[in-house]
Amino acid sequence: CGILDTGRPGPTLAVRFDIDCVPVTESTEQDHIPQSEGFESTRPGLMHACGHDAHMSTGLALAHWVADHKDELKGRIKFLFQPAEEGVRGAGAMAASGVVDDVDTLIGAHVGTFAKLGTIGLCESGFLASTKLDVHFHGRPSHAGADPEKGRSALMAACAAAMMMQGIPRSGQGTTRIAVGRLNAGEGRNVTPVHADMQLEVRGETGEINQYMVKNVENIVEGVKRAYEVEAEIVKAGEATT
Repeated sequence: CGILDTGRPGPTLAVRFDIDCVPVTESTEQDHIPQSEGFESTRPGLMHACGHDAHMSTGLALAHWVADHKDELKGRIKFLFQPAEEGVRGAGAMAASGVVDDVDTLIGAHVGTFAKLGTIGLCESGFLASTKLDVHFHGRPSHAGADPEKGRSALMAACAAAMMMQGIPRSGQGTTRIAVGRLNAGEGRNVTPVHADMQLEVRGETGEINQYMVKNVENIVEGVKRAYEVEAEIVKAGEATT
């Protein structure tokens, strides 16, 4: 957080720029502009695939402009460089710190996939509430060849849950989404999988519709847990409502 006080009475404005990356490996092809221009990611498996490096650049450029024009402005300007926008965790933590308690106006933005170069779009609707969930399945090990009946497969339970989640009835009250984005499971080729970890998200046009999706996920996990005789834990990784 950077704060510029003009020294003259006026409102407090906050401008927010989210800056986190995503776990994607950047292309090494020379026709990939970050490669050819020399600003590709320096960390394997991590890159600004969602354009948040542009947010950082915009924030720093605006801070530079404000500093250059300080004598023409009034009040205070806060520059918020927010972590963890992916997974909707960072904003809540920053707000809880009190940094925006005295803010009169807060402006946030994101690079636009539909806006042409040199244009700005004002989005008043179309946002979806979202909940990010991690589900941890715990089974029972056994030798898959000698004693398969003694094991309880966390992997099979997770796969069943993932498929059932795709079949959650859509809500007639508004738009819904569900995405199972990651599933890691198993210990070895001939061992009944003991662990399976799933990352997923649901979305809804309203907070109520989003919670409808969350409740269905919870019901599915509970049913799969009973059917496959495994243990399961759901952890809320992040949430944002409308």
